[in-house]
Amino acid sequence: MAFSLDFSHFTSELNPATRSLTVTLPPSSIGDKEQDGTYLSFKCLEELESLFNWLSSRVEISSVLIQSSGAYFCKGMSPHELANSGQETLIKYFEKVGRLVSGAYFLPQTLIVDLGQGAFDVGSELALIGDIRISRSPGHVHFDHLSKGLAPTAGGVAVLSSILSPSHVRNYLLGGAPISSEDMKLSGLVFDTYQDRIERENLLSQLLERINAQSPIARIQAKRALLETILKQLEIGMSVERSVTFGTLAFSDWKTYAQAKLANEKPSFAKANQLAAQIKRSAKETSAQN
Repeated sequence: MAFSLDFSHFTSELNPATRSLTVTLPPSSIGDKEQDGTYLSFKCLEELESLFNWLSSRVEISSVLIQSSGAYFCKGMSPHELANSGQETLIKYFEKVGRLVSGAYFLPQTLIVDLGQGAFDVGSELALIGDIRISRSPGHVHFDHLSKGLAPTAGGVAVLSSILSPSHVRNYLLGGAPISSEDMKLSGLVFDTYQDRIERENLLSQLLERINAQSPIARIQAKRALLETILKQLEIGMSVERSVTFGTLAFSDWKTYAQAKLANEKPSFAKANQLAAQIKRSAKETSAQN
């Protein structure tokens, strides 16, 4: 298999033995004390989109493993980028993540995401690109959008609702608590967990080998069949998420959070009873844009 890809925001390595591609996101170091995970930048999203476009016609590749070289799979959107982005930029950002997540289900390969010790906000949504997810134990995923003045708008509603029970989705999105690796396994969000490097290597080795041993045509057809069963629900959910994106970002709570985070302060969000007029204006703008 010829392989010549050049990306600056992640590395990629092909393993001919298992016909698998490993994509590794590097840790971020942009003024945050916790340099143990990747912040998802706009440029990284664009490169991932290019990779997915390339993968769409590479049926000779059986599986794709997406991981981080840091402890955490993805820490979400950087507070620095969030604070310095305008509403229109953020709309494009979340729509791009949403397209990436939903588009992953159309790829012919089986995608595996290693959550490591976990993920946060939009990073937790990015993890939904996986057909299969694994996680370190202890570890956790945190859909903590609401505490940051955001809402899950990049697959956190549409995709999560198509793979988990309604009660689990409500608990995860509205409860505000991190979901442990054990709870993720019980709910079906992750396939399996590991406790150390050796367990991880054994788990991945067996998983990649099993996938590669499958009939390529049968595997691709099975993934397509799984997509068809949720496609209508997925399309409706993504449409709803688009309207939620406009509605949520019309307010400035996300900027309030980012500025408070950078100043190491507690955010002071707007009071709901003071926003009636602004909600009406936002609804009119959203209706006009749709």
